[in-house]
Amino acid sequence: MAELYGGKRVLAAAMGAVSVLTLLIPEAAKLGGETGYPYVLVIVRVLMGLCEAATFPCITSMLAR
Repeated sequence: MAELYGGKRVLAAAMGAVSVLTLLIPEAAKLGGETGYPYVLVIVRVLMGLCEAATFPCITSMLAR
């Protein structure tokens, strides 16, 4: 995607998504409750990891140019 749309744009979108997901972490932790397993928090963290996975290809694309 970085080669198709440009590394800067994809990196900005990925880091923007990570920022929004970071803001959702406290609310996601509260949804799990005191005794329940925090499924929502785990899902948010997995989505953060998927968004951060775009960092390396974007940086290599920008460095190649």
